[in-house]
Amino acid sequence: VVAIDSALIGPFDLGVVVVRSAIRLDPQTARASVDSQGSDPIPHILAGIPIHLRDIRVYLDRPGFTVNGTSCDPTRVSSLLGGAGADPFSTADDTTAASTQRYQLLNCSVLGFKPRLAFRLRGGTHRGSLPALNATYTPRPGDANLKAVAVTLPPSLFLEQGHINTVCTRVQFRNEACPAGSVYGRARAITPLLEEPLEGPVYLRSSSHALPDLVADLHGRGIRIEVAGRIDSVHEGIRASFEGLPDAPVTKFTMSLPGGRHGLLAVAATNLCASPQRANARFTAQSNATEVTHPVLKAKCKKRRRR
Repeated sequence: VVAIDSALIGPFDLGVVVVRSAIRLDPQTARASVDSQGSDPIPHILAGIPIHLRDIRVYLDRPGFTVNGTSCDPTRVSSLLGGAGADPFSTADDTTAASTQRYQLLNCSVLGFKPRLAFRLRGGTHRGSLPALNATYTPRPGDANLKAVAVTLPPSLFLEQGHINTVCTRVQFRNEACPAGSVYGRARAITPLLEEPLEGPVYLRSSSHALPDLVADLHGRGIRIEVAGRIDSVHEGIRASFEGLPDAPVTKFTMSLPGGRHGLLAVAATNLCASPQRANARFTAQSNATEVTHPVLKAKCKKRRRR
């Protein structure tokens, strides 16, 4: 963000003051902050004239530039202010002061919540096959944003642990240095906040749980967002749980896991086409509304001939 202000000091017109501020996004929460690192300091002296600021006001009035979240949980706006002290020519007496203001939205319960999740399997449908899986999440426009989702696949599909070879460590992931062998898929997110989609690889990352985490590392225009899910099993089915998702609107999210010799899923049933295969999906909105659906895992099945 670049602030360009007129420098009027009493009878003196010193032109303009340009201050650049670096905006950073938390990759896990997508919260924005203006960081002092990489930002210009507000000048204490301009053309030899000391500047004593009494207040700083920022107006964001461009239509559609900011949007409200959909969570009514109380939060805060935090600031750390730095002062020049009595001697503007020395940093020895510089001081800092913290400021925290409560922030909370209202009426989140009036927002709707009807998410949709679709699955498609590509590849073999008989026992031992290793099909590819494509999952697509599509929210309804104007609904509350998604906070968490837990998806349990039917027992007819199991995790092929023999195909889990390389796993990215947390340190490697943080430094964006995951080995190529730890990539097990791709993900893509479309949001109305950006002109271009966020997309990137899906890794298996080391975890404190029995199985590694499934993590989508999304990038776009200098932005990085982490979508991390825990893998476990429940009722003989594989479950992936994604919690603490950013309170940001998403138009469409797609995750694709390849099949074949690198596939993570294997068919346990005699034939997936013998009967409809349904997953169990439990969604939680930022407004704390919940929705449970049972999407069908669509596979390419041959049509039965009528006698």
